[in-house]
Amino acid sequence: MTQEQLLASDPAISAWVSASAGTGKTKVLTDRVLRLLLTGERPGAILCITFTKAAAAEMLERIEHELGLWAVADDAELKVRLNKLTGAGVTEEVFQRARRLFASVMDSPVKLRVQTIHSFCQSVIARFPIEAGVSPHITVLDEYDANEMLEEARARLFRESGRDDKTSAVLRSLARTIAESTLQDVLAQIVSARRKFAPLLNIQGGVERFTLLLHEALGMKVGMNATKLLAKCFTYRDEELAALKQAIALLSTVGGATNLGLANTLATWLEKRADAEGYAQSFFTLEGKPRQRLYTKDVGEKYPHVAEVIAQELRRAEGFLDEFKTLRVIESTQQMMLLARIVLGHYAEEKTRHGVMDFDDLILHTVNLFKRSGAAAWVLYKLDSGLNHLLVDEAQDTSVEQWEIVEALVEEFFAGSGARSKHRTLFVVGDEKQSIYSFQGADPHLFDRMRLSLSKRARDADMRFEHIRLDRSFRST
Repeated sequence: MTQEQLLASDPAISAWVSASAGTGKTKVLTDRVLRLLLTGERPGAILCITFTKAAAAEMLERIEHELGLWAVADDAELKVRLNKLTGAGVTEEVFQRARRLFASVMDSPVKLRVQTIHSFCQSVIARFPIEAGVSPHITVLDEYDANEMLEEARARLFRESGRDDKTSAVLRSLARTIAESTLQDVLAQIVSARRKFAPLLNIQGGVERFTLLLHEALGMKVGMNATKLLAKCFTYRDEELAALKQAIALLSTVGGATNLGLANTLATWLEKRADAEGYAQSFFTLEGKPRQRLYTKDVGEKYPHVAEVIAQELRRAEGFLDEFKTLRVIESTQQMMLLARIVLGHYAEEKTRHGVMDFDDLILHTVNLFKRSGAAAWVLYKLDSGLNHLLVDEAQDTSVEQWEIVEALVEEFFAGSGARSKHRTLFVVGDEKQSIYSFQGADPHLFDRMRLSLSKRARDADMRFEHIRLDRSFRST
């Protein structure tokens, strides 16, 4: 073992470990659990939150395998194993404890907990269903059944579109701007990102309030629409209209394909005032830059007043396009939010009807239980009384809501008598370079922000909190 691995697995300290691929992260995790058990810590006082069921099973298998070896190894071999694990010689008391650990861990009434975040949340809600506001007999959907139910919610959207005016209006609006296949993609993305939609749909005032906030954030006046925007950007005073018509006549007289094309575009626009977006875009390239040759060079040199009229029209077009794009973003986002409300509403109704919840519900109900419910303090007190050491694996893929759960669990580690009366540790391991971006709502940038936040709180509580980097890859060396 490297010195960094030995320090990271030291049960006397709290640690935040940045571990590159192949640096022995799982070994450090299991070694830390083993060393905690060697100190005499109860198995039930240790909670390790892993990313997948497979990772949890592997960790448990490694721990139980090593404990089994300790139980049957001869004295010399056991001493070698313990010395290698701790990096130093062990006392006779620790040596004898190691002999008995396999039996004591297996016979412990509260087992060693190595769980996924969803499994942990499910166990909490099962223990405190009334406080969490759910039925004691509610069941959890597996991923396959959840997808089946989501597909049914999407199908219901189209079945009811002919009978429900609001649903029909949303679909008609979207159909004018996106293709059918794209609509299916949008629905799929809404479903996969349903956790992100939840707080937006549930803000006070719902979609309507969200739309007002969106107007404010993008600097768009509430009530603005395409007709009002057209009047705002393309209303001409009499002298401006006369100058524009004069420019059209001159461009037609001078001739040339470029000049005649511009003259025709301007004349058609003044006559019909239709397709403002197409008209405005005619002044720009496909890359969105102003076209260099709206008219020929000699026109600009001989008739500067015409060049100024065209420049003014280009500025009108640019201002219109900027605001029109903003308006389209607002309108499309509003329609998407309305669509999300309908589809996710159908999904929620189906879950209620069947008395089930999905993995996202587990997270959100646990966050509400820990952070917002009236029983939060009591629930956390009951959990805290049995928890002394928290280990978090694959922290780079931990979402905001999952971090809220972790913070709630370790609140007493850093506060008041909880920080002094018991030896408690927090261990976090991960690597932002390995993040599965946006998976389960993860934000890899949160990894470093949480490190800074938790390390500061630990220092304020006079706890030793080390930031350790594991860089040596055993896979390549």
